[in-house]
Order: sequence, then C-alpha cells, then structure tokens
Amino acid sequence: MKLLLLTNSSSGGGAEKVFNSLVDGFTKHSSCEIKHLYLKESSASKLWKVSGFFKFIYLVLKFKPDVVQSHLLYPNIINSFLSIFMRYKSQLVCHSSFERFQRSRNAYIIRLAYKKASSIVCISEEMQRQARVFLSRDDIEKIYNPHDLKDYQDLSSKDVSPVPFQSFLISVGRLVESKRIKDILLALQACNKKKNLVIVGDGDAREDLIVLAKKLDIEDRVFFAGHSSNPYPYIINSEAMLLASETEGFPNCLVESLALGVPIITTNCKTGPAEILRVSYEDDVLRRPYPNCSIYPVGDIDSLVNAIDSLDDMCVDTEQLKSLVSHLDLKDVIDLYYSSLQRLRNS
Repeated sequence: MKLLLLTNSSSGGGAEKVFNSLVDGFTKHSSCEIKHLYLKESSASKLWKVSGFFKFIYLVLKFKPDVVQSHLLYPNIINSFLSIFMRYKSQLVCHSSFERFQRSRNAYIIRLAYKKASSIVCISEEMQRQARVFLSRDDIEKIYNPHDLKDYQDLSSKDVSPVPFQSFLISVGRLVESKRIKDILLALQACNKKKNLVIVGDGDAREDLIVLAKKLDIEDRVFFAGHSSNPYPYIINSEAMLLASETEGFPNCLVESLALGVPIITTNCKTGPAEILRVSYEDDVLRRPYPNCSIYPVGDIDSLVNAIDSLDDMCVDTEQLKSLVSHLDLKDVIDLYYSSLQRLRNS
C-alpha cells in the first residue's frame, strides 16, 4: 500500500508529536510504502497554506498514493476536497473536540469537507460521538493516539537541565490561554501545603504567567523550564502531572505520566482525560479513581486545591498507573491504523 501522511508542521503540539510517531511506525511497517509532507516549512512564511497546497498536489501526482492520511483542520480540508478530483482515498484524523467546530464561523465548510472524506478517525470515544452528531455519519472510527512507551522509559533516565527543587509538581504543554495554567498558579497559592511547580513548555501566555506568579507571591516556587524535546526526566521525578485545560483531544502528557508511573491531576475536559482514567464524563465532580490521581471540573480551583493537598495522603501503585495506558503502545496502534487503511483501500 502506498500511503501519504500530511500535516501542517513537524513541531508545535501534541498532534504533531502523534504525527511524527505515526511516520516512524509506518516507516517500519513492511507492508507500507510511505511518504510524508509538512505543509509549513517555516513559521515565518505567511503564504505557507498556498505553497503547501501546491506542494501537496505535486507530491500526489508524483507518488500516486492509494490513501492520503491527514491530521489537523487545514490538511484535512484540502485532503478531502482534493481526493474528489485526484481519485485516491482520504482518511482524516481529528485531534480536537467537534464542539469547537460547531461554534466556528467555518462550520459549513468543515462539515462539507469532512462529509466528503473517505474515512474519518477520532482519537477519543467522546470525540467520535461528537463527530457522528456534527457530521451525521455513523462510519466514524476511534483509534487512540500511539505512544512509544519503552522510549519514554529510556529517555527518562537521560540528563537534562536541573530544576531548583527536590520535590515538585509538573505541567507540560503549550503556554496558551486554553491550557488554563493560571488556574494551577492560583491553586498553588491557595494550597495548605507549599508545593513547587515546574512548567515545561512555551507559548504566548508565558510572560503573563510569570507576572501572575509574582503577583501571587509564589515566584520562588514556580520554575519555567521552557520547551524541552525530552520532558520525561522532569516527569518521572515529579510528584504529579497537572492538566488544567478547558479542551483537549487526547492529552499526551497524561499518557506519558502514567506510562512512567506518575500520578495525574486533570480537568474533566473534552476530550480524553475521563477515558484515560476510565471514568464517566457525565459525573462532573472531583473524583479520585486511583490513589493520588484526581479528575475535577474545568475551572474548579477549589477542587484542584483539594486534589493537590491530598497528594501525600496515599501511596502510589506505579504498576497500576502504567497498566492504564499499556494498550496505547505504538506497535499496537499502528496495527489498528494499518487494518483501517487496508479496509479503506479495498473498499
């Protein structure tokens, strides 16, 4: 099978990380002839969508793929529409909640493009449910994100820049408003126990968060580590991973933490965290489904404080935490994708 993988860029967030894992996984699969394309070569290019579109057309004409699998909104739209004229099968992988699309000014275009796709894959069960409603399609698949669990363990023993704390909580991800890192800082200030926090990541909200930490008089307990290509040594040495997001697809940082036996404290945002912890989205109150692991309503800072303050009250079963994500191993997920693509090619 000739497979072309398409996305915006090689770096940026969780979806790009997943894309790169799939490229590696499919490259090692003996039954695939694979090529991949990043539409955006440079963050400085304002015309990357136009130039990327023509690069995509050229590669399709030259490579003649059986299937083009795309990731994220713009690649998904152009993949779907181009497949109509160039007679290949299109598979669109969705990485964000469809509730966001319902509120978008481009909802009509998104719905039209996605309905014309040969195949749609969602990365969580709740996202799959939303997509079926939004698109009025029953043939939407669910395949969770792939994770190289052994690689996480190997990388966690590497040397990285030190942090100024012996004991600390951690947050990993882009520093943007939707991640609600400010909620974590407010909770840190309100906790009875004086906890330290390491923030791994970068983004537009960084300076505002530094200012807020100073305003809350906790700047000596918060360390901004910046972006790291290897966050795993920080994660494995932390007390718990904190996620305060208002929306997600299937948050990689939670899977990475559990894979390393590190507890998580997360919002019950849509989508992903509830499925990772194997609890319901509907019962939206503070819950502790496993020792030192909590899930709480988005924006509920009091519950976040409660979850952090109770961290030391229980012991952690690292093997139990690892078992929650063992089914997400890269090889197993690649096999699921390959079976899906084979069915698509033969349909």
